[in-house]
Amino acid sequence: MNENLIWPALRPGKPPNGPLAYQRAVWGKVHGAASDFRWIARSEAFRPGDRLARDLLLGSEDHPPPQRLYVWLPLSIDGKASGHVAGTAYASRGVDAGGRRGFLEKQLLDWANPRGLPAAVGALLLLPAMAHWTDRIWWQRVPEQDWSLQESVLALATHESGPFAPAAYRADPKGYLDAAIGRGLTALAAIDPESLAHFYATLLAGDRPACLAGLAEPLPPEALAALLLPLQRPLADTLSLAGWIPSHRYALEELGQRWDGLVLPAPAEPPPLSSKARAKREEAKLCVQALRERNPACLAMPSTAGPVAVRAESKPSPASNRLGYRLQDETWPLLPGARLDLAPPGAEASPFLRLIHEFAATVDRRVLEPAWIKEKRVALALSEAECWQVCLWVKELEQTPRPHYAETRQWELKIDLLRSLAVLLAPMSFVQEGIPLPTAENLLFYARYLIETRDGFEKWKSSLGNRLVLQINEKTKKELDAWVKGLR
Repeated sequence: MNENLIWPALRPGKPPNGPLAYQRAVWGKVHGAASDFRWIARSEAFRPGDRLARDLLLGSEDHPPPQRLYVWLPLSIDGKASGHVAGTAYASRGVDAGGRRGFLEKQLLDWANPRGLPAAVGALLLLPAMAHWTDRIWWQRVPEQDWSLQESVLALATHESGPFAPAAYRADPKGYLDAAIGRGLTALAAIDPESLAHFYATLLAGDRPACLAGLAEPLPPEALAALLLPLQRPLADTLSLAGWIPSHRYALEELGQRWDGLVLPAPAEPPPLSSKARAKREEAKLCVQALRERNPACLAMPSTAGPVAVRAESKPSPASNRLGYRLQDETWPLLPGARLDLAPPGAEASPFLRLIHEFAATVDRRVLEPAWIKEKRVALALSEAECWQVCLWVKELEQTPRPHYAETRQWELKIDLLRSLAVLLAPMSFVQEGIPLPTAENLLFYARYLIETRDGFEKWKSSLGNRLVLQINEKTKKELDAWVKGLR
């Protein structure tokens, strides 16, 4: 596999293929018009409205930098994740009717991502594509509209709003992505590693906004996208990032309500690390090391930047759980409701996915009853990100030390049942992650509820691969054959 494709944010590690469709819009002030900020131009299918324009605010926006800045954020429509928005902002050359100048103009790219690609792929490809977007797309067309009307907006033609498919990308998508990653990593290598570690520690702790300080100019588009690379995909897919704050006046607390990560103009200093963030320092150093060495394998290696540390999913700490339970300390009481600190499901996770996480993370749950699965499951197909996350929970559970009061056979049963769910729900990710096969008994315990037709069984076999199917068949030929014969 291409080394770049094993960055956590790019899971499941497949090269992009085909054009990336998007819509385009321009937000700002029309030269000479009395109206305030508004949509100046927009393609017909551009989805976000005025609320997004307000959410994109970065303080007073009274100090545009000489270089353009870039932003990246997830888009939610009616409470559901719906792709991402990329943005670039630059100093407008317009002068409004009141003679005011020096304000920002923003161009936005609406990417629905119907193929479910990793957000980092979209950021790496689409943000740099906006580097040459200017007001030429609308400036000469101002007389076409009566700008005293609030609803006036210039329509962008189809060819002005995508798709992303430059010739070099069509010829070699993987190579094109590799080049973007390379440019991003080169730009990040020039940043003080302590500043990067502070940023990642804050981000991993869940504190907002995480601030990257000490820069003299906005972060280049590939570098903003490359910040996502060392992060696990469920987190990377949901982050909003702004590569600069174009303002003399801003409040970080207020910006943190809309932005997960911000680049602070020098000489501004980031807030001190919280106790949660300080606990993430070693993990953050691994992120920085991986970026600087251009080696995602560093994320599973001891850190050379400080005390020996490993990623939580590689070797969880015995005390690693969100409520502070000391699960390996025999002097501690047997507290009900103890949970392991497994990676949380995404904000838009289905009830079915949350049920699996609840089973995996709750110490005292040893069995997930098939009847509960049947009740919560709406559709068998999971997205690539969901498949990867189920497999991540298996690996986290395998590598977490058994709680001192858990009976060995029962704990092994819990892990094996989770493996069974993973191989049935996410066979391709199961193979890619190298997870051991479950026992035949536990596989069939769930298979009867998750695969109900002969066609579904054949698709599952095809996804799993002949070698592993044969191994399963050798383990449980009699039971498997009997089950398959009963399928519709």
